[in-house]
Amino acid sequence: MTSPQTGMERISISLEPQQVAQLEKLQREAGFSNRSEFIRSMIENAAVEQDWTHDHTMVLGTITMVYDHHRSDLCGRLVELQHNTRGHILASTHVHLNHDTCGEMLLMAGHVVCIRKLFNEIRKLKGMHHATVSMSAFT
Repeated sequence: MTSPQTGMERISISLEPQQVAQLEKLQREAGFSNRSEFIRSMIENAAVEQDWTHDHTMVLGTITMVYDHHRSDLCGRLVELQHNTRGHILASTHVHLNHDTCGEMLLMAGHVVCIRKLFNEIRKLKGMHHATVSMSAFT
C-alpha cells in the first residue's frame, strides 16, 4: 500500500544474515543514512544500466582511455575515429600522465549503439592500455 504522506510503498524482503551484513556494509561505505535510500539508489542504477542494452536509448556517455602516445599513429587513429563517429562528442580532455602515457576522456551524447561502436573501435587500437565506457540514460 502506498503511503499518502510519502508517496512510497513499503515492501518486505527476505535475506540471509550474511546478505544483510553485506547490505549494511555497502550502505555505510556509500554514505547512505538508511537501507531504503541505498536500495532505491541501487534500483535506479540497475534501471539505467538496463537502458544501455537498448541500442537507440539516448545517453550521456564518457569514454576514458589510457594509452602509449609513442605508438605508431595511435593519436592519428584516435582523431580519425572521433571525426568519423555518428555519436556527438561534446568535449575531449587530453592529459599527459608521464613521458610515455596519455589519458583522454570523451564526453558524448547520443544513441547507445553509436557510443558503444566508438568504444569498441578505440579499445582495439594497438597501444591502448585501458579503456572504459560509462553511460547514463536521459530522455
